[in-house]
Amino acid sequence: MSVSSKIGCTPETSTAWVNKMEVDSGKKHGITSDAAAKFKELERENRELKQANKAPLFNK
Repeated sequence: MSVSSKIGCTPETSTAWVNKMEVDSGKKHGITSDAAAKFKELERENRELKQANKAPLFNK
């Protein structure tokens, strides 16, 4: 019986978890979870700022 079936997930899911852990720990090259989260946060902030710049200014 595989580890995946013992913990109730697919082999692909457990492989993804292992790969993510290896990247985050520096054993593998790639974008870490922290860097990906920061990038996502900056994209959101950029989107919000672009939207705010499109808003009409009433107090000139």
